[in-house]
Amino acid sequence: MIQQKTKKRRAVNTPHDALFKACFTSLQDAAGLLRHIVPAELASTVDWSSLALEPTEFVSPQLAASRCDLLFSASLLEPKADSGERLFFYVLVEHQSTSRDDVLLRILGYLQRLWEWHHQHHRQRPLVLPSVVCHAVGGWTAATRLHQLLTPQPRAVPGLDPRHVPDFEPIFYDLSQVDDSTLQQVQVSAACMLIFWVLRDSRQIEQLLLRLPAWIGVIRQALTSEGELKIYLQVQWYLQNVLSDANYRLFKEQLNGMVPEAEEVTMLYVDTLAREAQERGMAKGMAEGMQQGMAQGMQQGMQQGMQQGMQQGMQQGMQQG
Repeated sequence: MIQQKTKKRRAVNTPHDALFKACFTSLQDAAGLLRHIVPAELASTVDWSSLALEPTEFVSPQLAASRCDLLFSASLLEPKADSGERLFFYVLVEHQSTSRDDVLLRILGYLQRLWEWHHQHHRQRPLVLPSVVCHAVGGWTAATRLHQLLTPQPRAVPGLDPRHVPDFEPIFYDLSQVDDSTLQQVQVSAACMLIFWVLRDSRQIEQLLLRLPAWIGVIRQALTSEGELKIYLQVQWYLQNVLSDANYRLFKEQLNGMVPEAEEVTMLYVDTLAREAQERGMAKGMAEGMQQGMAQGMQQGMQQGMQQGMQQGMQQGMQQG
């Protein structure tokens, strides 16, 4: 039986953030995501092989724990662009269940701090393309451009040219409006495709279970490599934290019925990780023990040498005297 409103399994600060970053800090998967959400003409002018992950913590360290964002840069292929110029891609992941107008203001504040930092350290302000990956229930309904937040609207004022009022419109990629086949065409790993799916559907258990059969092939693909298994485990961890206990058990029952090998494969992988961690711990303990023993031995040797030297010196002095 599906539980509609129950207490979540355990409290986790940012399970959405950890899940998204686990996959899209991979440059190959990040390139696949960005190529999918930016306009096709723009995608063709970017050298995606040059994509690099840029730090974001320096912009606002106090917000780093409460914000899921990623910053990338890539070289441009456009001949008119000066050699060495790079385009920055700022990706904000908005996990709120309802749309929020303050997202645009947060992006604007971030861009301002980013430009200030780059001008201070590099004497330039990079071109930045902001985008929002969102999965609000029912779709994104809040403002999508800065002018929509203003009262009155710039276009409603006679004689006012809207160009004179600051404005911008990020790319919004609304997962709630994207169907399974489109998500499965994004050029990312199978495990990352699963992230799109669970972010989109996990708030509604009925929808999650309804769409499960369409994702069986992707799940099987994610079980075939160690790198993808690691992400797959995080998908399972995420579902444990956002679903109730009863709903998670229901999901696992249906999953195991459709993909019976999933449980065995994941358990074997978990056992392997545990064994490797234990071996690393033992190796570390042995290394630390050897270092400690050598240090103690050297200290004892020095003390004994000093004592013997003093005794011999005193004896020789007494004999000569």
